[in-house]
Amino acid sequence: MGKGRRGKKRSNSPADVDCGFEIKKKERIRLAGIDCPEISTEEGREAAEYVRNQLSRVPFVMLRTTKVDINGRFLGHIFYSLDETMDKDDIYREGVMLNQELLDKGFARVY
Repeated sequence: MGKGRRGKKRSNSPADVDCGFEIKKKERIRLAGIDCPEISTEEGREAAEYVRNQLSRVPFVMLRTTKVDINGRFLGHIFYSLDETMDKDDIYREGVMLNQELLDKGFARVY
């Protein structure tokens, strides 16, 4: 978890990443381009609960990373779909980008 000026931030999440070739790694992913409220605030708890509720409803997510930040976390965009019939290859084009969804719903601001 990264530390903000006033406390712990939760716009980063642990993820099990399937690298292919039967190789899996646990990595920290910071949601790129957004800043969520601190988890110690009511707004932060609401944002975290929203993310938990949405992602608990899907069997998997697709992750697009851009780079590693100074804290060693991958900066990434998370895509998902509540449509269980959607092909994995279509989720980037037709699914929901979690980062943008958090902005649209007022749970985050542009960083």
